[in-house]
Amino acid sequence: MRLFTSLVPALCGLLPGCETVDVSLSASIQDQIENILGVPEVECSMDCVGFEACGCGHDHSKEVPAQVLNSVMKITKAGGAIVAS
Repeated sequence: MRLFTSLVPALCGLLPGCETVDVSLSASIQDQIENILGVPEVECSMDCVGFEACGCGHDHSKEVPAQVLNSVMKITKAGGAIVAS
């Protein structure tokens, strides 16, 4: 199962084989992942945004440079892989 997070509604659902986590919603990323996978964590996550990141939920329009890295550290299970590109 692949998860895709997006702030851009037009991108949600465009990637075949991917489930979308919408970071503009008030639901936490962990809650959305749990709704999809049954557990609030993943084995591997990747930050492809860098320091142009925006916040989540009510902060989705505000620039928060470390948001993606902080989020992937929260959702990746202990011993899991985190990739930053």
